[in-house]
Amino acid sequence: MTAWPDPPELLLQIIRGERADDLYATYRHLRAVAPVVRFNNIRATTRYADCLEVMRDRAFGKGSGQAFDLPGFERRQELDLEMIPSLLFLNPPDHTRLRGLVSRAFTPRRVQALTPMAEAVTDAMLDDLAERGAGGRPVDLMATFAFSLPIHVIGGLVGVPEADHDRFRTLVPAGSRWIEPGATDDEVVAGKAAALEMITYFGDLLRERRACPADDLFSALIEVRDDDGARLSRRELIINTIQLFSAGFHTTQNMIGNGVRTLLEHPAELARLRADPGLLPTAVEELLRFETTTQAIGRVALEPTTVAGEPVAAGDWVLAFIGAANRDPAVFPDPDRLDLARRPNDHLSFSSGIRYCLGASLARMELGVAFDRLFRRFPDLALAEDAPPWRDGMLVRGPARLLVTL
Repeated sequence: MTAWPDPPELLLQIIRGERADDLYATYRHLRAVAPVVRFNNIRATTRYADCLEVMRDRAFGKGSGQAFDLPGFERRQELDLEMIPSLLFLNPPDHTRLRGLVSRAFTPRRVQALTPMAEAVTDAMLDDLAERGAGGRPVDLMATFAFSLPIHVIGGLVGVPEADHDRFRTLVPAGSRWIEPGATDDEVVAGKAAALEMITYFGDLLRERRACPADDLFSALIEVRDDDGARLSRRELIINTIQLFSAGFHTTQNMIGNGVRTLLEHPAELARLRADPGLLPTAVEELLRFETTTQAIGRVALEPTTVAGEPVAAGDWVLAFIGAANRDPAVFPDPDRLDLARRPNDHLSFSSGIRYCLGASLARMELGVAFDRLFRRFPDLALAEDAPPWRDGMLVRGPARLLVTL
């Protein structure tokens, strides 16, 4: 029998990224012995119903709150103030106004129009992959295909020129890494510098688009107005375009990596998908559930409240572990089994409530294109190493590398 540390110590280990190799077993243990873990002014939930409550209850929101009382996190408390005004950090009514404006430009029609481009880019990327992997040479799918496809798609949507794509290969991961509790002092400095560089870049792009509008999302956001004629401010435009762009490739890159890794580690299910391509839509949902990319979301209690009956003071934090919720047997029968035909599949990988992911339909489209074309083009695709390492950190889960042979 496994000798588990006490729940607060397990929580710290998860947050520091030390349980990556047995993450879902750790969640399973916590759900059984301590579904709500307390550490100072933090509560952490691992059950589906409790995570859903945190996402949907207006008593939980965003804000500076009290200091996130976790060893090593104190130096990053200025994040909320620096990133305002952002959809990620605002509460209603400001969040409602901003999301409404962004949604007027980020339309289903605009996403649907990207499908032919995504298919063409994917085919070109697979041609490049075939050259790199000729003769049985291992190739890193994370650094090549999983990076190139989503950045081309979101770059085309937002209006970032292809010549600039490679610039963001390190900027965006650095800009997200520094908010991780386990980030080093050097990573914090590098992350803040990356954030400032992206603000400067998109500020320059904003001036270009105002002078010469294009058929892209950035130009549309500049022109969008609400019913009262109000527009997004300059800062709102820059910050939220950065976040749409960054999430649109960094998160999707890891979703692709997680999905490919999972399928290669489950050959019977991969064979099932190859035999029945009609399974692709449910397969995408199951891969999103089974290996969740965004593992946790944080909320601040805006007023005294409770979670799963546990009191939460105003200003205290709640961490909802989406990855644990997506393996909760109360909602998903036999949750640790990959079932590409699973129905229903009400996973929380795109969050829920007022903060449901704006780019969910875009990500689903890209994943469908990626998995379909990749596995049809390379029927002998295989992992080139056992147990590919996980990237550092807790907030975004994905392979640090994914060496494959074609």
